[in-house]
Amino acid sequence: KFLKSFDFSVEEDPVESLLDNLIKFMKFASDIRCKQVILFVNLKSFLEKSELEEFYREAFLCDLNILLLESIPDPSCYEQERKTVIDLDFLSE
Repeated sequence: KFLKSFDFSVEEDPVESLLDNLIKFMKFASDIRCKQVILFVNLKSFLEKSELEEFYREAFLCDLNILLLESIPDPSCYEQERKTVIDLDFLSE
């Protein structure tokens, strides 16, 4: 809330890749000791497998709690990932 009141944000660098900008954001969140869950929607649609692995590594190193909401099931299983599939009736599988 304090940072919002001063319109403070992380600036996206259009020259850098999405992954680089995400890593910059995660380092910022870690620097301000963010303990809340950071939500990403359909992130897997924008990252390659190797980029997603690097994203997870950085999130782990920054000690961040992240939640990815995906509209398309991903059969891949990553080391730092726990999956829960929720159907249209909000029932988990």
